[in-house]
Amino acid sequence: MRLLKITFLSLLISFTFFCGPNPEELSRKSDEALAQEKPELALILAQQAFEAALPSELLPLGRTVYESLLVSADGKKTAAMAKVKSESTKHRFRVWDENFKRLVSFEMDSPPKYAQLSANGAFAAFVYEKPGDENSCIVTALRVEDKEYFAKGVVIPCSCRPAIANRGAVYFWLDGKIYAYDFINETEKIWKKTPDRPYPGITANASFFFSADDIPFFTFGSAGSYKMYNLEEELNMLTKDGAFYRIYFRHDSSEPGILIGGAGQHRVVFFDPSEKRKIRRTVQSGVWQNAAFHDKTLYYYMENHEIYAVTTTFTQDKKGKEKSETEEEMVPIWAREFYASHDGSLTFLSPSGIVIRWPAKYKLSDELKLYYSKAANLDPERESEE
Repeated sequence: MRLLKITFLSLLISFTFFCGPNPEELSRKSDEALAQEKPELALILAQQAFEAALPSELLPLGRTVYESLLVSADGKKTAAMAKVKSESTKHRFRVWDENFKRLVSFEMDSPPKYAQLSANGAFAAFVYEKPGDENSCIVTALRVEDKEYFAKGVVIPCSCRPAIANRGAVYFWLDGKIYAYDFINETEKIWKKTPDRPYPGITANASFFFSADDIPFFTFGSAGSYKMYNLEEELNMLTKDGAFYRIYFRHDSSEPGILIGGAGQHRVVFFDPSEKRKIRRTVQSGVWQNAAFHDKTLYYYMENHEIYAVTTTFTQDKKGKEKSETEEEMVPIWAREFYASHDGSLTFLSPSGIVIRWPAKYKLSDELKLYYSKAANLDPERESEE
């Protein structure tokens, strides 16, 4: 609740202040808020002072304020949603390539519940709540190349999290079956085999994902017990030990990773994408709020609202056996959403809605260290960087 409150205040202030005051002005306002015993406002203003001091090379979209952020599974396309300034009820969805050249700008009368990109960003899917039916949602699609919008949509249960393929087919769960609806050809595929529910009588949740090379995967379960499947051809179960619905992918591999284990023993296990229960790699983890994997040498995770970069160096001993050495470093930022980009950098949405591209191992200047330390000292969930 506290994080949501701060995010709302931060967005409100960003619309009011961010285009005007410089870092010094925002820092001064933070001091005033602290003197008035308004610690949350003081923190937000100190964070925005830090953002205002960031160099332009970290701000590929300038200081435009966005409400949400997406990065495709291959890390090469970025999408964001923003309100249209002239009409607060309308929203604008934009997609950019890896160099932040705009590919499409699409306006919609009302914002979706959430949006998704296909693995290479060729398609976007929008999930809306169906009017008059709180349990049903409608999925529509946008082809980025020519801005063709498929408004007809398909109806799915809101408890299902669908995903869209590069060819424009949306995968979803409905009435106990797995479907793939092709928006372009208006054709439908139904899987004959369906998974068993983890616990009789308990509603199971279905979530769909695509790897960077557009292979479909699926998790099904509830209450910390999830099975993971490959859907490339038939339903192929890879593990029944998932503790969370989310599937993680690296940019250089189609191996799906899923959180496994109980309290104090969590780990992300990457499986062979085609063989049942064949483990390829294990990454020890804590109680992560999110994670983003680039390749086997670099990944990011968030824990207690702090983001860490983990780099692994691989070498061989005299007998040719592979050895690894891991280094972990906190990334001195605040982020609402974050993703690993194709080059290993971190693309994230700041508390005030600014899209920032943060290179791996980026070092703060002395000026930025001062602004960061001030904000970190005001944040009860964070320690300042020495």
